[in-house]
Amino acid sequence: GLYIGLQGHEDYKDQVCHVEHYAERPAIYGSFEDLKTECGDPLLSKDVMEALKTQLGIDRLFKHQVESLKAVLGEGKHLCLTTGTSSGKSLAFALPILEAYRKDPTTRAMILFPTKALAQDQLGKLE
Repeated sequence: GLYIGLQGHEDYKDQVCHVEHYAERPAIYGSFEDLKTECGDPLLSKDVMEALKTQLGIDRLFKHQVESLKAVLGEGKHLCLTTGTSSGKSLAFALPILEAYRKDPTTRAMILFPTKALAQDQLGKLE
């Protein structure tokens, strides 16, 4: 893989200082039904729920997404979410932005990404 390529490359071989392998873990899921306020009101609009299911094919969420959405949408908390690659972080931050915009089209959000490629990928998903 990538590590072997870097290790063998003249420019990088002495720059890799630590490699750690993690065992694969099964995903833990939450559900859309869990996305409610303490009073039982839904945190996501019917339009957003329908778009997730029909346009993106998402019929369940990862547990960290549900917990993140409950914290941000349900409790109004700020959040720092760290998970592995391709684990749904983008959805966890995009949904509160979309919900805020749905309620007030003058809403603005600033999204900072570390690389241009990632930014373009995320922009495509938001569109």
